[in-house]
Amino acid sequence: MEELLYVLSCIISEELLPTTQEEARNCSEWIGEQVCQDMISVLPEELIIRILSLIPTKYAVKTMVLSKRWRSVWTLVPKLFYKERDFDGCGSLSRFLNKSLELNKAPMLETLCIQLGSRLPVDAVGNWVAKAVDRCVREIELEIQRTAAFTILPMCLYTCKTLVVLNLTGNIGVDVPSSVCLPSLKRLFLVYVVYRNDYSLFRLLSSANAISDLYVKRRPYDHVRKFIVEVPSLQIFRYVNIPSRDRVGKGVGSLVIESPGLKELIINDLSGDSCLIENLPNLNEACINVFGYLDDKLLRSISSVTSLGLFLTKQMFANPSTIPNFSRLITLDLCPFMFSWFRPLMLLLSNSPKLTVLRVFYCPSFLWVNPSSVPDCLLFHLKTFECVQYGGREGEKQLVAYILANSKCLEKAVISVTTNFGGEYKVKKEKELESMFRVSAASQLLFE
Repeated sequence: MEELLYVLSCIISEELLPTTQEEARNCSEWIGEQVCQDMISVLPEELIIRILSLIPTKYAVKTMVLSKRWRSVWTLVPKLFYKERDFDGCGSLSRFLNKSLELNKAPMLETLCIQLGSRLPVDAVGNWVAKAVDRCVREIELEIQRTAAFTILPMCLYTCKTLVVLNLTGNIGVDVPSSVCLPSLKRLFLVYVVYRNDYSLFRLLSSANAISDLYVKRRPYDHVRKFIVEVPSLQIFRYVNIPSRDRVGKGVGSLVIESPGLKELIINDLSGDSCLIENLPNLNEACINVFGYLDDKLLRSISSVTSLGLFLTKQMFANPSTIPNFSRLITLDLCPFMFSWFRPLMLLLSNSPKLTVLRVFYCPSFLWVNPSSVPDCLLFHLKTFECVQYGGREGEKQLVAYILANSKCLEKAVISVTTNFGGEYKVKKEKELESMFRVSAASQLLFE
């Protein structure tokens, strides 16, 4: 059903977009010749509205010239999408947006999506958002280029009781009043926005008692020094903080996470800010790439996961004795960014008794030392091993040989040999790998 609706929406937006009455008549005649009747027009009005909800509002409005049946259908569409690039200029968009919002008669405005360039009328944006709030909007997506004038959202947005999804991107100011109340908000996306201060962020998150999905992508100088995420209902949190190259690792702020309901956590933070994670007993999946001070509790806080991705850094394993037992871990993805990563690797394997899948992405040079014992995961559970960007250095070679020689349950080993040194080098290294002993006779050695 959804595929059919999508096809019909494409037909409308690409085939049935006449701009004059004459073009409309010609278009209708062409349809009559091809299918004998306007098959879309005979559909129930509810279905037509759903179709029009899948296309930009500009194109939905154009369908009003097709026939009398279509004249007012577009005014009942509950999802409104506006993109500045679809219009000749900012003034044209403003007039169209004002009028279409005014004429919209949908019982409830489900979605308002506005994507604007650098020439937007700042005051108008707040008015549009306020009108959507008055219409009990459920989803707002606002994207404003970072080169545009700074936009402040209306205070009424922060007390919208019907808002379920809020997606803010670009040069938008987040100034949250103390009266904030967003009881229905479940998904929040904050990309390159600027906050008034730490308290604005804290108020926003603490007011959303139902929020389950939070995505944050920060920009330099966003006025937040301590990014605190204490949201009991939160289940998914993705956090990106990648500064310009000259500021990597120079951060003086902090990221604090204490959300006991969290199930999925992704952190990509090269700012150098400190990172404190506590009380995540329900966490199932995590991917951690942090360049900065890490509290000793970090690895312990994520030890309940079944799937884990780690960028190995000196900061993360400054004290290897703190590596916890990952008793539920099934899949482990490792990307080493430290030269002495052999010991952390072996500790992770020894402390992950149920590990089934191991992936290693690029191995920097390191000194291999034959372990005194074989981790249980290799003896009893590991089924898949992957090594990406294998360069054939001595440490890498010893690691792959060790995995192949000791993984008794191994079903598949996939090695991606680097092409940086040419095709002949790649062929040579693949032959070396094929000659290695495999304790699991049934295992496959594959190359990519």
